[in-house]
Amino acid sequence: RRNELRPRLEDVYRSDPDAGIHSAVAWLLGSWDEIALVRAMDREPLFAGPVADRQWHVNSQGATMVVIDHPPTFLMGAPEDEPLRTKLDRQHLRKVDRRFAIASTEVTWEQFEKISDDQMCFPELDDIHADMSLPEDLVERTGYRLPTEGEWECACRAGTVTRRFFGDSDEFFDEYCWHIGNSRDYAWSAGQLKPNDYGLFDIYGNAWEWCLDRRGSLPTRPPGVPFIDVPKLIGTQPRILRGGSMNTRTEAIRSAQRDFIDALHNRKPQCWA
Repeated sequence: RRNELRPRLEDVYRSDPDAGIHSAVAWLLGSWDEIALVRAMDREPLFAGPVADRQWHVNSQGATMVVIDHPPTFLMGAPEDEPLRTKLDRQHLRKVDRRFAIASTEVTWEQFEKISDDQMCFPELDDIHADMSLPEDLVERTGYRLPTEGEWECACRAGTVTRRFFGDSDEFFDEYCWHIGNSRDYAWSAGQLKPNDYGLFDIYGNAWEWCLDRRGSLPTRPPGVPFIDVPKLIGTQPRILRGGSMNTRTEAIRSAQRDFIDALHNRKPQCWA
């Protein structure tokens, strides 16, 4: 039966413009031990670079990028009745008024090391300090930058308004997330569990995900007035962490969950994928 389905799945993987379907096929083929086939297709020329009306492409580092241009305005944060909600994640309208791309998996060392110095979005570690500045062409560079909180939560929610992108129940956690109950205290290779509807893997659990924004409360706005999300870097103040990790309890993992860590914390290189 798999032999019959495989050619059809290959065709969908190559041609379907929806990033959620693209990643779902990658996950299914991977679960059939066909990851080599997926990697081979990712190297095909038709996968490279942005294509009009296609929500995904493979970049020069070999990473699949998910292109997000909707919804421009969404409900960010947690409603007052959400369990474990705090005043730091109060709900508000957030507007991400730009098209952006985000990697479908957490970035691996192999991918990171392929970025040329002139395309890096951040200084070398020794040059990171309170008065540093980012390149003026930051958003045009092919190297990675951290997502803003608004970009991260927009990508995580994938159009949903529930506590998690798969709903409010805990029963589906093991299908989407490495957490304290199933990780065995390990970080796992990227992309083994199911993606969300935007095609993003491991956006909950496995490894905390840094955001560009500094620590602080989410903004307040009058009803119907959105807060405009702007990428900016301010000194070395603590940075927001999102998504939880392999050691996070399932009840604490939410799309609106926020944590933070000092921007200069543990500068020793680490790898999660």
